[in-house]
Amino acid sequence: DVSRSLLQNLHPTPAVCGDSPIDALDFIRQFETKASFDRGYYTGPIGYIGTDSTDIFVAIRSALITNYNNDFVDEKNVVVKRPQSKVSIFAGAGIVKGSTVQGEWTETSHKLGVMSSIFPPSPVTLQIASIPNVAWSTAFIEELVRCGVTQFYICPGSRNTPLTAAIYKSTRSNTGVVRAISVHDERGAGFRALGYSRQNGRPAAIVTSSGTAVANLYPSVVESSSDGVPLLVITADRPYENRDNGSNQSVDQVKIFSSTYVRWFRDIPPPSDDVPVSLALSDANHAVTLANQLAG
Repeated sequence: DVSRSLLQNLHPTPAVCGDSPIDALDFIRQFETKASFDRGYYTGPIGYIGTDSTDIFVAIRSALITNYNNDFVDEKNVVVKRPQSKVSIFAGAGIVKGSTVQGEWTETSHKLGVMSSIFPPSPVTLQIASIPNVAWSTAFIEELVRCGVTQFYICPGSRNTPLTAAIYKSTRSNTGVVRAISVHDERGAGFRALGYSRQNGRPAAIVTSSGTAVANLYPSVVESSSDGVPLLVITADRPYENRDNGSNQSVDQVKIFSSTYVRWFRDIPPPSDDVPVSLALSDANHAVTLANQLAG
């Protein structure tokens, strides 16, 4: 089929014109549309193929306007109709043979930055979020994923719940790429992460709560440093004012591991509108970069 071959070469992404479009579209419906990420009819070829001329291109929807009614009842118990519109901006990259997480994320970020630049700054701030810690953690985890960290070992705890929720969300939005394993014993989690990093040559991340949970990672941290195996340790500490106050699991864990065994340490501040989220993203990026550069 000449026309089919032409379209595949024009845009090889499976869900657009490439191989197995039905399977690709079914995947999108299952993992995007049902998760409230529906962009409608978002792509397809437009044009004609004639006997003596051809004019065809691929259109990809980058925005979707949704009209809806935000009705409310006033003080006189009367329903007031308030029609509103919402603009959703979409940006993505075609996943084909040879695609990498870093390359696709860079392309997507560039596209989204160009489109979003035409809109005024959002009035939404971090503190407006229902749970600021979750919003902060979500941005932090997604930056780790963008940097190539896709394996997480989570030790259950109440203080690291926002990080756990962010990782779970990432496993849903990065199906088959990001993996999370729950490990009840911190010492065991440390060595499982160490084994993954040793085998794959890139860091896995361990996520723990505060207090003695962190101390249980010391053996794996020492072995990681001695063998030159990259490893990320993410611990959910208490805010400054609640540290080392005698209550349960409030021991001072700032630089709890000797600098002999740690490549880099960062005490990331709690979420605040006075501190840009880019600070946490920069810390995540720098941690992964140092772990990879100093491996071995």
